[in-house]
Amino acid sequence: MKKRNLFAVALLGLAIAFGGTSCSENNENPTPEDDTTITDAEMDAVISQYVNGVVLPTYKQMFDNVTAFKAAADKFVSSGTQADLDAACAAWRNARFPWEYSEAHLGGPATDLNLDPGMDTWPLDREGINQIIASGDFGKIEGNEETNQMLRGFHTAEYLIFYDGESRKIGSKTDDIDVSSNNVKRYLSVVSADLLRDTETLYKAWNEGLSDDADWSTAYGQVLIKHSGLKGYSSPNTVIGAMLSEEGGMGDIANEVGEAKIGDPVNNYKEDPEKGLLSVESWYSWNSLDDYANNITGVRNCYLGSLDGSVNTNSLSALVKKVDASLDTEVQTKINAAIAAIKNIPAPFRNHLDVTKYPQVTAAQDACAAVVDVLKTVRTKLNAN
Repeated sequence: MKKRNLFAVALLGLAIAFGGTSCSENNENPTPEDDTTITDAEMDAVISQYVNGVVLPTYKQMFDNVTAFKAAADKFVSSGTQADLDAACAAWRNARFPWEYSEAHLGGPATDLNLDPGMDTWPLDREGINQIIASGDFGKIEGNEETNQMLRGFHTAEYLIFYDGESRKIGSKTDDIDVSSNNVKRYLSVVSADLLRDTETLYKAWNEGLSDDADWSTAYGQVLIKHSGLKGYSSPNTVIGAMLSEEGGMGDIANEVGEAKIGDPVNNYKEDPEKGLLSVESWYSWNSLDDYANNITGVRNCYLGSLDGSVNTNSLSALVKKVDASLDTEVQTKINAAIAAIKNIPAPFRNHLDVTKYPQVTAAQDACAAVVDVLKTVRTKLNAN
């Protein structure tokens, strides 16, 4: 509701009382600003909170957790004990959840530096991995090349240390893997070191820039905050649009969870149950549903401007609420509904791909699609298309 200028009203009353019949054409009384107007300063505050309150803390947590996983993997490689293998598996899970959060902001370094494919490609080249183990030739996984993306990363480590949702058992060869063999241990050392290297690169690219890469010498977080033209960001609207987008942003991962991470296994199952099972990401560890729920939690983090579920004053939620409170409520409701729907799928996901028996799967897909649609509405409402 627009505010009324009471002083002007009083003057008008006096003019009428004294028989005044004219007003100055040069009246400079300011027109009150609409309470729903969003300023550049407000958008800038949201972008700063997004970078400093969500993205950087997520990548820092991931770096810390991957560092801990590398240490746990090294300890197992040295000791060869079941207890240390169990600890490495627990550390892998801890490293996994901040990565899944981060998939809500994969645009920028993770994609452009080819880090995401090397860290998280699925499905794996299981035959290729087994050939490397048999030969002891690890040259194929050196460097960050497209040709070796299916031979390393989170899921290769997962394959080496997990079987049917649990730690592999020392002295037992399952699924062509004997985790106590020297080559499997060596592979685990190499792949965990690569994962840590890529995680550190990703965090540095956002936080401080890369000294050895001219294209990324400026911290990507600052590129977004300053939006002075670098990387195509010339206004706060362009940054907000990227945050929400279906190309490396929140809409992208919401769509991927419903259409690919859940959808591909379901569709492949209809053709061939074995093919469906092998399409399920993180099925060695049975971490699939946690992965998917954490992806949408990452969307919520970006929207709320926080990592603890609270609504930050400088958040997308606050902007949307200012222009359309009912839309803000709808966004939060649909995001939370998608998380709940994913968690409602019976676990492990690999055993529940038949949607005729498990309608919860389709419900989760529909809930993710609803998130995608409402984020499109947000982009339009915020003029961030």
